Amino acid sequence: MADGYIGEIRAFAFNFTPRGWLPCNGAIYPIQSNSALFAILGIQYGGNGTTNFAVPDLRGVAALGINLGQPGYNTPGTTGGSETVTLTTNTMPAHMHNVQAVVRTSQPQTAAAISQPGSNAYLTNGYSIIAAKGIVVYSNNKGNITMNPQTIGVTGSSTPHANMDPYLSMTYCVCSEGVFPQRP
Repeated sequence: MADGYIGEIRAFAFNFTPRGWLPCNGAIYPIQSNSALFAILGIQYGGNGTTNFAVPDLRGVAALGINLGQPGYNTPGTTGGSETVTLTTNTMPAHMHNVQAVVRTSQPQTAAAISQPGSNAYLTNGYSIIAAKGIVVYSNNKGNITMNPQTIGVTGSSTPHANMDPYLSMTYCVCSEGVFPQRP
């Protein structure tokens, strides 16, 4: 394997840490025995900076590149996100579920019947204008009919749902013995 740059992180397909590399598991290491790696990483991943420092912890998380123009993503070592999310009325964007209904009682209402939802199209009872046309369930005639409250009621159980992209587990390691990278 070609020598890595000290501080370089690689993903390996095998389940062990090669010689000259350290696992990216958030472990704390003494500066005295890893001075070159400390010179590159500093304490951006943890440690006290006088006697020890930490390597990145990539166990069960996705690596994300820094973006200097985006606050929150512009510093190496910044963490965030969560594996699960609980949706509540406070965490959902404001939105509406306006529903009105029509009860057809006369021939003029059937003339306004349409088969597709749209603006100014209201849910109605099923009605077939022609047997071959099928059932149409919308009307342009606005009504003021009270629907069953369960139609637009609250649902859910306030339990978290998974919030993870598909993933592939790899062994992430940081190079601790190799070529010291030259700064530009």
